Amino acid sequence: MKRNTEAEDLYDSTNLDVKLTEAHYNRSLGYLKVGELELATEAAQAALEINQGFPPIHSLLELIKQEYFTYGLTSIKENKISDGIRAFKSAIAINPTFKEAYSELVSLYLNQDELEAAERAAKKILQFDSGSEVAHEFLEKIKCAYCIRGHADLRGNRLARAKTTVNKVLRLDPNYESAHELSEKIKRAYYDQGITFLKRNQYNKAIPSFEGALTIDPDFTEAHCGIVRSYLYGGALASAEGVIRERLDTKYRLARDLLVEIKEAYYNFGILCLREGKFKEAEKAIKEVSRLDSSGESLLKMKDMYCDQGRAYLRHSEFEFAEKTVRTVLWIDAGYESAYKLLEDIKYAYYDRGCVCYSRSELEAAGKAIREVLRLDSSYEPAHLLLVDIKHIYQARGTISLKEKRNEEANSDFQRATAIDVNFTKIGFVKAYCQLSDFYLRQTELD
Repeated sequence: MKRNTEAEDLYDSTNLDVKLTEAHYNRSLGYLKVGELELATEAAQAALEINQGFPPIHSLLELIKQEYFTYGLTSIKENKISDGIRAFKSAIAINPTFKEAYSELVSLYLNQDELEAAERAAKKILQFDSGSEVAHEFLEKIKCAYCIRGHADLRGNRLARAKTTVNKVLRLDPNYESAHELSEKIKRAYYDQGITFLKRNQYNKAIPSFEGALTIDPDFTEAHCGIVRSYLYGGALASAEGVIRERLDTKYRLARDLLVEIKEAYYNFGILCLREGKFKEAEKAIKEVSRLDSSGESLLKMKDMYCDQGRAYLRHSEFEFAEKTVRTVLWIDAGYESAYKLLEDIKYAYYDRGCVCYSRSELEAAGKAIREVLRLDSSYEPAHLLLVDIKHIYQARGTISLKEKRNEEANSDFQRATAIDVNFTKIGFVKAYCQLSDFYLRQTELD
């Protein structure tokens, strides 16, 4: 009879698997008897990998699981919390639906205030037993514990942690009343913190506090207003207005009142810039006031203030600043009579300065002042007459310098005269050189 090699090999292999399975089983059983649960588990798992259908191994794993559970309970009684947790986790690793082990874990985590871990364990029970009353009771305790933690963080002014905690409760139960009450308190705490920073002029700290309140309640109008005032008092007027336009309805009085405050801030800033001689910044502020002031009352008030400032500059002989101020007013209102009157006074002040300098023989300063007069009013006759006198003096003085062979001084005087009247000075040059030639000729004849 012919030998069936394949059948015999299969028999031998199966026989070997049976023997190996029994060997791992017996080894696991031995470890279990001496309390080596981890080694017992490893051996049992090895047997199970070889032969899933070996009935005794399942019963053995059940015994090991129960031993883990018992050891976990014993460890907890002896206050060996870490050992107990590891034991319950090992039992669950053998049987992922071991509800009692999960329940013990939840209780342990709750007692240790490890609420996130407790929540995960309770939810695991619901994955295989959605109607578990025990799991739902645990979740109620967890929600309550989260709220207690949140209140503690709130009392300690740890607002970000308190907010995170209350969000965890609301994720578990969006309708949990205690969490909503706590959330309202946290929102108020953020707002009060922002107000405190605002009063201390710590605007960069106030804004995040108000934003924290808004993460809880995006429609919290007082917090939006707090951000507006933080920007406003910190001088970031464009940002303040931007918040109003983006977040608040300008139909409401509160938003309109804030816009009025921003307009007044631009107004005050414009006046400050004017007093400091920052005319470009002042003009920018005026543009913003004009844009925000539909009635024109603020601009009218600003024109009067600017004219007053211009007169103050004039009294202190700061004619250039006085004129720039007037020009700013005329930029606002090209027909403003008070501005033109002030411009006339500036012209007279320049003329008076020119006369004083002329009387002191300070011809260069006198000429500069008179040229400013004629820039403001080219038809002002007294200024023209004084300028004629100045150029005559320059011409005469230059001629004398030529005769005395002080050529550099002569050239300087003639150049100054040229600056006043090019044609007049050319004639002066000719006359001067003629006179100088006659002088040299007479000297030669004497020699």
